[in-house]
Amino acid sequence: MSASYWDKVLQNRLSRRRALAASGAVGLGTAILSACGGGDEGDGEKEAAGLLSPIKDDTKDLKRGGTWIQAGTSAQVTPVSFDPMQSGAHVAYSWWIYNTLFGLKQTRMANPTGEFEGVLVESSEWTADHLTLTLKLKPGVLFAPKPPVNGREMDADDVVFSWKRFAASGAARASVSYEANPKAPVVGMTKIDKYTVQVKVNAPSIAVIPLLGNAFTSQFWVVPKEAENAGTLDLKTNPIGTGPFYLASHTPSVSAKLQRNPGFKAADKRDLPYFDAIDYRDMPEYAATLSQFKAGNIYDSFFSVQSQDMLPTAKDVPDLELWETPALGGGTVRALFGRNPDSAFKDERVRQAYSMIIDRDFYGELAFNKKDFEAAGVPVNTVWETALSPSAGSGGFGAWVLDPKGKDFGENAKYYKYNVQDAKALLKAATGQESIDVDVTYSLAFAPVLYTRINFILAMMRESGLFRPTIKEIQFATEWNPKFRLNKGVFTGMGLTLDLADPDPALTLFSNYNSQGQYYFGGDPLSDPTIEDMTLKMLQEFDTKKRMGLAFELQKHEAKMQHRTLTTAGSGFRLSWPAHRGRGVWRPDYDFHYLWTHWLDPARPPLKKA
Repeated sequence: MSASYWDKVLQNRLSRRRALAASGAVGLGTAILSACGGGDEGDGEKEAAGLLSPIKDDTKDLKRGGTWIQAGTSAQVTPVSFDPMQSGAHVAYSWWIYNTLFGLKQTRMANPTGEFEGVLVESSEWTADHLTLTLKLKPGVLFAPKPPVNGREMDADDVVFSWKRFAASGAARASVSYEANPKAPVVGMTKIDKYTVQVKVNAPSIAVIPLLGNAFTSQFWVVPKEAENAGTLDLKTNPIGTGPFYLASHTPSVSAKLQRNPGFKAADKRDLPYFDAIDYRDMPEYAATLSQFKAGNIYDSFFSVQSQDMLPTAKDVPDLELWETPALGGGTVRALFGRNPDSAFKDERVRQAYSMIIDRDFYGELAFNKKDFEAAGVPVNTVWETALSPSAGSGGFGAWVLDPKGKDFGENAKYYKYNVQDAKALLKAATGQESIDVDVTYSLAFAPVLYTRINFILAMMRESGLFRPTIKEIQFATEWNPKFRLNKGVFTGMGLTLDLADPDPALTLFSNYNSQGQYYFGGDPLSDPTIEDMTLKMLQEFDTKKRMGLAFELQKHEAKMQHRTLTTAGSGFRLSWPAHRGRGVWRPDYDFHYLWTHWLDPARPPLKKA
């Protein structure tokens, strides 16, 4: 877009929403859909009561069986590796094929509490000094019926082997294993008997159980002991776990076929999963994915339909049902700042300037298509994010988030307010320049919705006149992880990425802001000893109110430092075909975990043809 175009845009605030949405798509290869700000917003609207389908407990009508069809990008469907402990894997396969020892406790038709419960663990008990944790494993949990494991029972030998393997070579071992990092809590695991494992820790830490239940790529997953010999079982190409599904076949860049694991039922009294199979299809192009969804060949809009296209799609396909997710919408973009000697972002004033050119209210309108939804009678709530996003932890972090608009936040809240003039003064004072060139790096493996939001941020950077972004798109497995994400901030410029959160808010803050955290991008840890100390204290504090108080103080501090800047969270909506049932019943109902508890009704469209 030309400078004269932007001059006209800035003269008319009402047209800004449409102009930014259109401009952000330039050069990024992802569509920002025409529904954002079209001229016929009121045309053909349904009444609000009819437009938004309520979440209701339909478990009494549960039907088992059927094949769930899911779309993914090429990097998701065909990862570099299927090994769940390595960064080249894609987390969907980890969720479907493997289990962690613990997981977030699911609640029925109620917001999650953030508590953990055993997945492979039947019971756990700490000693009085919180230095030893004894785990009783669930008997009867079986690995997938594939050679060389052939559906045998999981036991303590598998857990101890998995720990030793993770501590030696797991990509995220430095956050968990004392062997890899003396500041990490878990010293080791020992078999007591077939179903009993003893965990030793180096110091009391509330992070131990969340870390052993962290269901994300490169974390501690339980794998079969046969994987000790890659000639017998190579997890890079042949993933086998105790999870709800197993990989039956895989055609690179085409699809993956997964089947129900009959041995998973002992891990959950609900006898999960309800689907017989998953058909995971490689659909890298958004337009093709949207077309397949509208045709009924994909059953749910999870990362398949951007918010700007939901209302037009619902209008085009009257059978579809729009529903509000129980938690605030995910897909939050977090900025990362390089700390090389030649990086302008080493100076906190440059990071503050970046934060202040982000119009968070306007971003919320765009990212969550607020005006179009509200014009259709569907309210959308947006919230400014601090060091913590209220959408993280499946929406369970809300009570931990200190509102920058509230009276308790203090003077550092000004760095979250849209103020280009003050941002310009900060940049000038830090660099001596009116504007600077910035390399902006991001991965090519994200879902389309994230690129849409990255587009908005890039457009705001250009609009401010302070930052001139040069876009660098890199491959996820070969470049993003080994050369960028895992280098702790040793780069010049900035990055934009999907925000990552651990199950526990204190652990999430540690992972993002402590130099030993798995998502850390802060460069030299001595550059901010305050945040280093706060994050460590939170993990060592067992009193929830005191931990929450520390989290509030950290958010105030980070508002000034802007080490890892977030934007805005908002109400999340999804479109589903009526055959997709069980939506929002069991919570947290996030990411690909919903495939454990959702089901298909063959008597509803698109399975039942008109």
